[in-house]
Amino acid sequence: MFASENPESQHVSCTQAALGVSDAGVRFWHGLLWLVQLRQCRSGAAMYTLAPDAIYARRSRHAYGVQTTTFFKKGHREELRFTEPTTNKILCSKVFSPLVKLDELVEHDQVKVEDYVAVKKHQASVDFNLYACSNNSDRYTDADAMKKVGSVRLYIADPSKVTDPDAFKFTVSFRLGGSELTVTAVDKQTGEEVQTSVIFVAE
Repeated sequence: MFASENPESQHVSCTQAALGVSDAGVRFWHGLLWLVQLRQCRSGAAMYTLAPDAIYARRSRHAYGVQTTTFFKKGHREELRFTEPTTNKILCSKVFSPLVKLDELVEHDQVKVEDYVAVKKHQASVDFNLYACSNNSDRYTDADAMKKVGSVRLYIADPSKVTDPDAFKFTVSFRLGGSELTVTAVDKQTGEEVQTSVIFVAE
């Protein structure tokens, strides 16, 4: 009989020989031990680290979203109102666009896709700033409960082509539910892509 190069394998073999336990029996006890370990984990994050496939969905401990600039509407904060000089449109800055709400149940590897447009003519780049919030009520990213957790910048290959900002579109996908929130932004005109990841806190 050849000795195993793995000392742990030798130990298991000796134990099996002494107790008369089959390979199937060893696998059963290993599986039972693994189940006990999972039950002892009170934190969903700890369980996800041990066995990500065992977690189907988790509840978000924060609201997550993107800072946007939108058309100024009644009810928006007056001090955030401005006129974009290249289009003469009246806009509102620092508007929080939520992707996930506090306590929302998020499936493993859930993907949300959103479309955005440019803000001004001949825009050279677009920033997607990610924020986490401890409540579901704040609407602006300068609120005390807001925290910037990440940012991704997509450069526009030919800014001279941004003649109609409303027609110059970007698609952004947000992959949620794992240990990270992954953001991928795509210029729909060229296919240019950038990506970033931030820690996704859930239970």
